[in-house]
Amino acid sequence: MKELDQLMRNVHFSKRYQGYRYLRRCIMLAAEDEERLMVLVKGIYWQVAEEYHQLPCVVERNIRTVRDRVWAKGGKEALEQLTGMSYPWAPSVGELIEIFLEQVKADEE
Repeated sequence: MKELDQLMRNVHFSKRYQGYRYLRRCIMLAAEDEERLMVLVKGIYWQVAEEYHQLPCVVERNIRTVRDRVWAKGGKEALEQLTGMSYPWAPSVGELIEIFLEQVKADEE
């Protein structure tokens, strides 16, 4: 999923953070089956946590951390430019997964 990596870099996400890997994997799992978005913890976080030998709360916390760092360093503007939407505050982790998923799907069409 080179497109996904490029999208994430365009929004200033850095591979230096573990949350980047977790977020990328969450998006990939959601792409495989969008029904997983309905049950984030059981459908996505648990699987990522098992793959990385972590707890689901650690997965979510690390994604929030990288999101917050990105948001503070220009990611808000980059995300708004990418999606054409305005964000008064940082999206939740679930919303972030969905945003990137929609962008990946749009690029594939």
